[in-house]
Amino acid sequence: METATFEIIADKAIIHLSQNIDFNNLVAVEKVFSALFEKKPALIAINCNLLRFIDSTAIAFFVNIAAKAKGLNIKLVFYNLNEELRYTFAIIKMDRIIPTVTQEEIKEEFSININ
Repeated sequence: METATFEIIADKAIIHLSQNIDFNNLVAVEKVFSALFEKKPALIAINCNLLRFIDSTAIAFFVNIAAKAKGLNIKLVFYNLNEELRYTFAIIKMDRIIPTVTQEEIKEEFSININ
């Protein structure tokens, strides 16, 4: 299974992360974000439904991605985080950099129809 895939829905994009995001597979995730930044969607929603682990290099990567997205006027959000990741993100205050929302909020606030 690929580490990161994406789909475009109108002017929005969804990145689907799977398994673990760490130093070993971060290049593949970076390629997905680079491809999306070229398309300049209004929103990139990061689906973490299958994500189980994220290491410190990946956290630093997402901080940098957030800064780049802000410079391009692209909104980033995480959604479908499991309880352990939600707790980790709260402790390191990642939710202040990239908001965490529910799947229902993605549907309602951003008008994305997710199955």
